[in-house]
Amino acid sequence: EDGMMVRDIFFSSRENINFIHELFRQALCLSFRYAAIMKTVIFTYKDWIQMNAPEMPPFMLEPLEGGASPRDDGPVTQENNQQRRMRNESYLGAVNKDIHIRAGLQNVLQIFITSAANVFLLEVSPDYPRLLDEQVEVCKHVLNIYRYMVMNTRMEQKTWEQLLVVLLHVTSQTLCGRPTTHKEDSLGGRFASALFQTLIVSWIKANLSVAISGELWD
Repeated sequence: EDGMMVRDIFFSSRENINFIHELFRQALCLSFRYAAIMKTVIFTYKDWIQMNAPEMPPFMLEPLEGGASPRDDGPVTQENNQQRRMRNESYLGAVNKDIHIRAGLQNVLQIFITSAANVFLLEVSPDYPRLLDEQVEVCKHVLNIYRYMVMNTRMEQKTWEQLLVVLLHVTSQTLCGRPTTHKEDSLGGRFASALFQTLIVSWIKANLSVAISGELWD
């Protein structure tokens, strides 16, 4: 019950929701010594994106177009008119409570795509193989969510383009990383193949779904 109260407070305003996303973004910029925290954030986004949460946060609801008004059908008597008015007031109160924080799924997808990209761009010295192992594991979780989105989630053109831009940048930076003696000593050595494969599949799926400009490759 206390947890529900805290959640309701955090989800009660656009400012609070922005604070949560910013907190999550900064968590994904931490050192991989804090990989457990990073995974918690990633798994939270995963539950939201895959709709696995017991109750979806109100900011993932789609914005209402033109407002909403309850229907008022049937013969009117003093008694049922009063009941209908009470019911309508209750309904409108619930709608108005979250109407200003509704942002929709696409907004959350775009935030996750950009924030999660940080885990690929953080440099880990080969002198700390355990931290590199943590980075590889965290990156796998993020890449799996990207792949899920590509194969299972309806995305608008802006979301597709953002995902492709991020994948292009991450792949480029990973492949152009500091050369090492052994393939296993760098994220690029361990992860380049999976990244490149995801990029190609994403590009194909995007072109089958929306019109993607070839200028993104430039």
